[in-house]
Amino acid sequence: THADQLEFYCVMAASMFPAFERVTARCFYLDENSVGNEITHRRDWLMMLRAKWEEKSKAIDTEEHFFASPSGLCKFCAYRASKGGPCQYEQKP
Repeated sequence: THADQLEFYCVMAASMFPAFERVTARCFYLDENSVGNEITHRRDWLMMLRAKWEEKSKAIDTEEHFFASPSGLCKFCAYRASKGGPCQYEQKP
């Protein structure tokens, strides 16, 4: 979800910049020229959430096969066939 993405970005920012006491993340939808959700978390809370994201990342780190999952988001993908990429599963709008 978008909320999960924002939370992950905040955790990573807090990890990379230890001097930050608070971190704010916001969604920008360039294709729609709009601004979406925003979250702000304190550093201490983000460090607690870090364990959650470390656990989630284990599945990604150990995965060897990443299968295509065509969706309406194909239009943003640099690997889509219509952009000269190797993906043969592009979903057309």
